[in-house]
Amino acid sequence: MQPELGFVVHSPDYHRDDTLTVGGEVAMTADKQVLADIGHHKGPKKVLFAFGYAGWAPGQLEGEIARHDWFTTTGDPKLIFDDDRGNLWDDAMARRTREL
Repeated sequence: MQPELGFVVHSPDYHRDDTLTVGGEVAMTADKQVLADIGHHKGPKKVLFAFGYAGWAPGQLEGEIARHDWFTTTGDPKLIFDDDRGNLWDDAMARRTREL
């Protein structure tokens, strides 16, 4: 775990060499330049600032998903950028692919 790290999850209309785009609908940039670009109105249209990092050993996440330790849902940028933050948990849980 690295709570001191941060990155920006954003719309794919912004791209740098180190930007990772996922499924053509969401991107992630960890370079500090994205913050300057946002401040100068040259950044992505939609952003979510994320602070902290937790990683998995090889195969660990797949094993946790197989044991049903995680809820999953189909990707939807609305959950990330547009949904009311006060209802986000309820909205995400309503889209989950299995029951508790």
